[in-house]
Amino acid sequence: MTHPTSPSIQPRETVEESDRRIVIVFTLALIFFLIVLGMDMYLRYFSTPSRESDTLQLQWQNGRLTGCRAADCIAMDRPELLPPEIAPFLFQPIPINLADAQLIETVDGIGPHMAAEILRLRSEGMIFRCKEDLLRVPGIGPKRLRQLERHFSFSTVQ
Repeated sequence: MTHPTSPSIQPRETVEESDRRIVIVFTLALIFFLIVLGMDMYLRYFSTPSRESDTLQLQWQNGRLTGCRAADCIAMDRPELLPPEIAPFLFQPIPINLADAQLIETVDGIGPHMAAEILRLRSEGMIFRCKEDLLRVPGIGPKRLRQLERHFSFSTVQ
C-alpha cells in the first residue's frame, strides 16, 4: 500500500493550481500581443499622411458650389464673396453684415431674440467692422464675445 503523500502521486489541488497559472500566463501573453498589435495598427493608420491631392475641396465659383480635388483647385482670392448661406457648409465664419436672422441663429449661443437685435442694429445703420462691435448687441458681454467671435466675419463687401 502506498502512502498518501508519496512523491509519485501529486495532490489534486497542485495540478489545478498549475493549470490555472498556465491559463493566466497564456491569457496575459495574448492580451499583451493584442495590445501591441492594436497599437501598431493604430499608429500605421493615423501616422500615414493623407495625400492632399486626394482630398475634396468645395468652392463657390460663378454662383455655384463646385467640388474639386485639392491639387486641381484654384485658391479663392476673396472668400468674403461667398454668399452668407453657404458659409456654414464650408466651415467659414458667417458674414454678420450680410446674413439673415435664420443664418445667424445657427451659431451656438444665439437665439431668435439676439439675432433680431443684430438685425435691428444693422437696420439702424450699424456696420460690424470688428469683433468688439458685437459688444453693442444687448446680451453680448466679454464672455459671450469670446464664444462667438470665431463664428463671424466682419466683411463689409456686398
